[in-house]
Parts: sequence; structure tokens; C-alpha cells
Amino acid sequence: MEDLTGQRLGSCVIIRHLRSGGMGDIYLANQPDLGRQVAVKVIRPDLGATFVDNSTATFLQEARAVAALEHPHILPIYDFGEVGGRPYLVMQYVPTGSLADLLAARTTPGFTLPMVPVLAATIISQAAAALQYAHDREVMHLDVKPHNMLMRLLGAPSDPKGAPQPHLLLADFGLARSVSLTSPGTPASGTPLYAAPEQFAEAAVPASDQYALAGVAFQLLTGSPLFSGSIAELLHQHQAVPPPPATALNPQLPDAVNAVFVRALAKNPNQRYSRVEDFAQQLGIALRTAATAPSAAAMAVPPPTPPRLPTHMPDQTVAPQPWSAPASATLADNAATVGMYPAMSAGNT
Repeated sequence: MEDLTGQRLGSCVIIRHLRSGGMGDIYLANQPDLGRQVAVKVIRPDLGATFVDNSTATFLQEARAVAALEHPHILPIYDFGEVGGRPYLVMQYVPTGSLADLLAARTTPGFTLPMVPVLAATIISQAAAALQYAHDREVMHLDVKPHNMLMRLLGAPSDPKGAPQPHLLLADFGLARSVSLTSPGTPASGTPLYAAPEQFAEAAVPASDQYALAGVAFQLLTGSPLFSGSIAELLHQHQAVPPPPATALNPQLPDAVNAVFVRALAKNPNQRYSRVEDFAQQLGIALRTAATAPSAAAMAVPPPTPPRLPTHMPDQTVAPQPWSAPASATLADNAATVGMYPAMSAGNT
């Protein structure tokens, strides 16, 4: 990796390297004229990223389209260009990092797997709002995943043990369409762990984003990804294997969520919800039944047997034991199976 520290890219002076991703390197930079810090993504062909038309023209065209998107849950693109053969994007810097970073660190209240339904529903709803806004303007994301969900945490909760309020910023909109990864067997766009079946056949549609977002929601609520295995195994599972019921992995979820996932994760994109916002809305409605309607799987689990108490003690009730996530239910562990996630660090993805 070439060290760009101290070099200028357009209006930016590179401060330090933050991380490397599938398409390139992310740097913390300063815009001296504006007096602000920004994140700069530099595309690197040596990491396996290539331009679909062997030029940067399509990339710059996509960047221009994404820069025109103005939505509270879309990461702003401040500038873009090419210097010395290096195409780059200048974006808002989010020091908290991504949803993937928070889940891997396990230090922020609420950001553990499986996630409490109200927090998961908030995150999915914000992402769906951003996607729907883009879809209405004929822009697809094509790589929805926790790494591309940057998170601001707004203030401390009233309950010291509660989670701070999240404000999601969806990053890397549409760039997967102009920059592809050359690894054999990977989808033409997207990440194999979350990519919709049609993306492997280079036939992405807006509903492909819904499938990927549903895969993220499934992982947040159950603690496990939809599927696991090699890239070839993931391809087969996405195209031919029904996802497991969410309640089989987390019996505390209501049965209603299973039907929502069955539709949003349909192999045929025409059988999914007509709008990604519809999926998020139905998921929220299903999750709100959790407090009053536990799943059949949860009801089938017998309560723990109260211990035998000495006769001289008053009668007592033993509280039910909380459901605990399986040891393998971390995002980083599951993602490592397919080698998609590099070491995580704070800051933009």
C-alpha cells in the first residue's frame, strides 16, 4: 500500500490511513480552506477493484449521481475526482465507525448480537428510508451490509444500561455498479454474505437492496447470518436454500417475523415487497408484537425447574432464565468464514 500521508488530493491533505476495504483505502484528511476533517476513499486496482468499462468515467458518473442525493440517512459526498490516475471520493467523516465496528467491539450498550428488537427496528427503518429515497431517484445501492452503515450515537440514554439513540448514514451508494471485484464466483456487485440471488447473475434490481437489508435485519435479530460457508456455498444457498426461521435461532422473537423474512428474502425479486420501506414497516409491526405474543418456539421451551427450598423458608418464584446467543453468533466470526471482513477500526468504512 502506498503511503499518501501528507499528500494532497484535490482540496484535501491526507492526515493518516484509517482502513482498507474491498474497493480501496480510507484516509482521514483535512480540508484547510474549509477547516474541517473528512474521509477520503481512494480506489485501488491492486486490491482487486476494477472499473467495469476499464476507465474511471462510469465511476465518476456514479459519484456525481450519488453526490446529488440529499437525505438524513445517506452519507454526504462532498467532492470527487481523479488525481494521478487515482479516483477518489471525499465524504463526511464519522469517527464512531460502522455498525460492523460497534458490533465487533461489543462495548456500546445495545450493540450486541442478538440485538434488542426496538434498536434493530430503528436501524433497519433508517436504512430503508435512505434506500427508498434513492430508489425513487433510480439509484440502487447494491452493497448493503453492516460495514456500509455508519453510525452516529446521539446522546446518552436515560437508562444507564440502555442503548444510545442511533443515527444511521448509509455509505457507498451505487459504487458497486461501476467498480467490481475480480474474485471468481463473486456477485457482479455486492458482498456474497448478503447479495441477492439475482446479483450473482448480474441482474440486480431495486429489490436486491431489500434482500440484502433483510439479511442484515435477520443477523441483527438472530445473532447469525442467513447462510455461511465458502463463496460457492453462499451462491448455492442464496439461490436455492430457504432461510431458516428467525424464531428457530432466537425463540424470543414473535412468529410474525418469520413471514416478513420469507417475503423479503424470496429468491424471485418479484415476490418481495414492492418497496423496501414496506418491508421495514412490516418488520416493525411484527416486532411490536414481541411483548405480547412470544413465538411458538419460545412457548415450547419449558421453564426452568425451581430449586427445592428448605421447609423453613417462604415460598419463592424463580425468574425465567434469559435466552443467550450462541458462541458463534458474532458478526466478525460469521463473516470470517467467507473472508469478507478485514480488521476493523474506528471511522468511515
